[in-house]
Amino acid sequence: ITIPEETSLSILKALGFEPVERSGERVTLSSPSWRSDVTREIDLIEEIGRVHGYDQVPDDVPVPMSASHRPAEDRVLNRIRQVLTAAGFDESMTASLVPLDWAEAFSPWSSEAPLETSQGMLGVLEKASHNIGAVKYLRRSLIPSLLEVRRINEYKSNSEIELFETAPVYLPTNQALPVEPLKIGLVSQRDFFVIKGIIESLIAHLNGTSALIVHDCTFDLFDVNQSCELRIGDTTLGWIGRVSEAGKRTFGIRQPVVVAELDFDLLFKQATLVPLHSEVSPYPAIVRDFNFVVGNQVLWADLKSSVEAAAGQVLESVEYKETFRDPQRDGPDKKRLLLSIVLRSGEGTLTGEQADQVCQAIVANCHEKLGTELVSS
Repeated sequence: ITIPEETSLSILKALGFEPVERSGERVTLSSPSWRSDVTREIDLIEEIGRVHGYDQVPDDVPVPMSASHRPAEDRVLNRIRQVLTAAGFDESMTASLVPLDWAEAFSPWSSEAPLETSQGMLGVLEKASHNIGAVKYLRRSLIPSLLEVRRINEYKSNSEIELFETAPVYLPTNQALPVEPLKIGLVSQRDFFVIKGIIESLIAHLNGTSALIVHDCTFDLFDVNQSCELRIGDTTLGWIGRVSEAGKRTFGIRQPVVVAELDFDLLFKQATLVPLHSEVSPYPAIVRDFNFVVGNQVLWADLKSSVEAAAGQVLESVEYKETFRDPQRDGPDKKRLLLSIVLRSGEGTLTGEQADQVCQAIVANCHEKLGTELVSS
């Protein structure tokens, strides 16, 4: 709307604003001492509209509006938090500075020396019951900080200490600034295989088609019998392991503990934020079991890949059952991998002959690629 110039000036003068300069349609005014909140042109316009009456402004112009949108990274982080809290974890926030012993105890993402701050951190860490040294190094992993939180909770006799954290780590580079990738750290008193299953559930909630693959790893912090590198395809997702006795002494931990650290960037790239529809076959499934004798060096991921490659589109799922060793019957360097497959077609009911052909292809491909032998009983 248009308000006459004299009306506008009259309103402003009544409120204590005094004209200082006037040039054409431009007027400069000084604010009264009690109106320190008025500093801009729009503030004067608001005063005129308020006194003139907002009810005098016709409501006939649509206000442009758009739906709010959360960044994809925030949506993935929110889904990760939902899965982990549903699995019984509490979210933790820890300090980014750690002592040198902790920084060197576990650094899977970088072998470069940790960055040192010019001024260390004072507080609870420097008063800890165990000798940890100066707290002035930027962490290259979330695990040391989470283990300290667990130690404090153990000291306070808390029975449930299930923690996770999403925060950046600081990896030195040849550039002026370090790389600061976002990581997800887990600390739990539950079994190694339970935590591995929770990680698999996390991946399934983000992307139902991505498969978790395990490989051997060697870290002094981990028990050699319960630790592994986690991959999606050929890319490292992170690591999981039960903390060794030496590692527990380093961090002052008394009870058994399993830790894991995952790369958020890879989870984000794998995430499917828009639900996808897939047809459900109305035809019955056929289940077949296999008992393969393989070399000790053969990994479950390799065997699963061979099964999937041979079975083709009628393969609905492959399920690991058990690893069994019988040195007297199979030899000291052999083991048995038991698995189960589900076959189902979307075009019609599979016959017994068709299922047998798929099973024969699986046996032949696994023997050719991995040297497996099928055990009939």
